[in-house]
Amino acid sequence: MANPDIPQETFQFSLDRSLAQDVQTILDRLNLTPTEAITMFYQCTAMAGQLPFSDSQLSRAKALAELQRAAKTRPIDDLNDPAKLQAWLDNPDDDY
Repeated sequence: MANPDIPQETFQFSLDRSLAQDVQTILDRLNLTPTEAITMFYQCTAMAGQLPFSDSQLSRAKALAELQRAAKTRPIDDLNDPAKLQAWLDNPDDDY
């Protein structure tokens, strides 16, 4: 809860709805409100004197998230057995 002795600033901004929903799911799991999460972001930025992540970290995180989303739609084969692995490699229909 905000300290009533400290002047507060109010922000209003728009986000992509899908992004907002994805983040809300994560915040719910972490038991954080958007205000608490944004306050944490501002605190980290103020302490570091810069954004608490780099553009390259953000790019890698986006790529990983896209890969994880894509993987959900792919069949999963158990390829621990060498014979199964070879059969998979030999089957042209298994090329994705």
